[in-house]
Amino acid sequence: MVPLLWVACACSVAAVAPKADASPLVLGGGLADDAALRSELALRLPDHALVSPEDRGALPSGFLWIEAAPREGALELQVITSDGRLYRRTVPLPAQGDAARITAGAVANLVDGIAQRTLTPDAVDVAVPEPEPEPEPEPEPEPEPERPEPEPEPEPRPEPEAEPEPPRTFVSLGGTLPLGLGAPSSLAGLVGGGVSLGASRRVGAGGTMIGGRVRGLGRVASGLSLARVQLWLHVGQLWTWDRWSAGARAGPLVEALVFDDTIREASGRRRAGVPLVGLAAAAGPRWRAWRGRGGASLWLALDIEASVSAEARRPVGIVQVRDANGPLLRAGGLEVAPTLGLQLRI
Repeated sequence: MVPLLWVACACSVAAVAPKADASPLVLGGGLADDAALRSELALRLPDHALVSPEDRGALPSGFLWIEAAPREGALELQVITSDGRLYRRTVPLPAQGDAARITAGAVANLVDGIAQRTLTPDAVDVAVPEPEPEPEPEPEPEPEPERPEPEPEPEPRPEPEAEPEPPRTFVSLGGTLPLGLGAPSSLAGLVGGGVSLGASRRVGAGGTMIGGRVRGLGRVASGLSLARVQLWLHVGQLWTWDRWSAGARAGPLVEALVFDDTIREASGRRRAGVPLVGLAAAAGPRWRAWRGRGGASLWLALDIEASVSAEARRPVGIVQVRDANGPLLRAGGLEVAPTLGLQLRI
């Protein structure tokens, strides 16, 4: 706002000042080609002829040479009189529009101050710029004999940008509902519910993965409870296509069993928690939900896991918990566990 008020005041001063010196104005530095600026100057300085640098030779001895150089957010004006006095002013410019009007107002203010001799020159004995001589026409070259046009060279193919290194560490968290299959048929179905936490690491430049997972399950039936904590070590392969991915893995497992205090063996002793041992395999798709800087991403993962395990004691078989009415809980044997969760890749 302040620069605009200054320019407005400058325009007002130039408009009411008495005529003193109607020296021609030589517009150098490309100003002569600015039609909008010439129009604004003609309104503010009607008594001053506007001359291009090429026509300066036909002028009388007294004239004003005007140049302008753009600066960041401003315009630096420079006026040189025919006797070598130099005046400089820096004019702030708006971001858009009114540049010609503001520049013309600042020029009018300078010209009026020079004519009234109220301004102190920034330098004296300055050489007035000489207009650039017109270039001499180059002689026309002799026509060269026609030559067969060479075949166009094939355009070089742009080298593909280097892809960022794929993530190497994977952390997964999900919920699972394992289902027991096979005998005894009375216990087939849901065997518990729980959560799993896993971590894996990419090996080498391909998609080979190694890792492990901890899963906790629990089930209560007729007041009796059975808790299970499984450790699964696995190796597998991961395939990725943009936003989609799929993985498969397999490996051994060991699972600790924690029985309710009221559960007893046939001998009357408290049921011992002998672990289950076995093998498991899982596969499923992933869908990328988010990707951040540096290659980190978050994926929605669905896995279907199949496992076979048995109690690590004789006789080998699945674990059953029963009351007088029949079996209530089971662990081991053939189980299929769907797992839905999130996977963070970093």
